[in-house]
Amino acid sequence: MDGKQTFILKFRYDDTIGALRTALNAHHTKSGHAGMAYEIRSAFPARAYADEAETLRAAGLIPNGTLFLRPV
Repeated sequence: MDGKQTFILKFRYDDTIGALRTALNAHHTKSGHAGMAYEIRSAFPARAYADEAETLRAAGLIPNGTLFLRPV
């Protein structure tokens, strides 16, 4: 969220945004940032990924995607 860390995560095409958020939350817990509210966004096209049930395929994040986290 501060731009100092990069995560490279690998998921299946039909994994969900919720699974992505769970993996990110695990990293936040380890780094002492547990409980911080954030949204998952893409720069282009500009979009927030809030539907936890949406698959990565349906979100257009395959075969790969670059996302960033923005504190809310």
